[in-house]
Amino acid sequence: QLHLEAQQQRMRESINDVVREERDLQQRREQLKAEREGLDRETEDINNRRVLLKKERESIEQSDTLVQLTGEIEMNRTKLLQQQGEIEEKQQALVKTGELLNKERDKLIEEQRLIDQENVKIVKMRQQLQEEIDLLEKKKRQIEEEKENN
Repeated sequence: QLHLEAQQQRMRESINDVVREERDLQQRREQLKAEREGLDRETEDINNRRVLLKKERESIEQSDTLVQLTGEIEMNRTKLLQQQGEIEEKQQALVKTGELLNKERDKLIEEQRLIDQENVKIVKMRQQLQEEIDLLEKKKRQIEEEKENN
C-alpha cells in the first residue's frame, strides 16, 4: 500500500508537473503572441514609413523636376527677351533706313522739280529762239524781196 501511495504521489507530482508545464507553455504562448503582435505593429509602422519615404522621394523628384523646368523656362524667357531686344534694334534700324529713304526720295523729288523748271525755261528759250529765227527769216526774205525788186 505504501508502494501504491508512493506511486500515486509520484503520479500527482507528475500531473502537477505537466499542469505547471502546460501553464508555463500557455504563458509562453501568450508572451510569444504578444511579441508577434508587437512585431506586426512594428512591421506595419516600417511599411507605413516606407510608403511615406517613397511619397517624400517622389515629392522631392517632382520638386527637382519643377526646379529644372523653372530653370529652363527662365532660360527661354531670357532668350526671348534677348531676341525681342534684337528685333527692336532691327526695327529701329529699319525706321532709320526708312527715314533716310524718305529724305533721299524728297531730294529726288526736289531735283525732279528743278529739272522740270529748267525744262520749262529751255522750252521757253526754244520758243523765243524759234521766234527770233522766224523773225530773222522773215527779215531775210524781206531783204531778198527788196533786192529782187531793186
